[in-house]
Amino acid sequence: MPGQPKTSFQRDFEKTDKMNEAELFGDTIIRLGKDMGIQTPVTSKVNKKLYEIKKQT
Repeated sequence: MPGQPKTSFQRDFEKTDKMNEAELFGDTIIRLGKDMGIQTPVTSKVNKKLYEIKKQT
């Protein structure tokens, strides 16, 4: 099979008008963590970086 097929995450991430899994899951984890008083530093850091990358595309 020529080339590597893209994952659903990659395809969604490249579509700027579509919510991707990072936004769906990351934002939800961060919001629920805040609601429950649980820190989510790793998810927050990864999510922030993904948003920065998406802005550049």
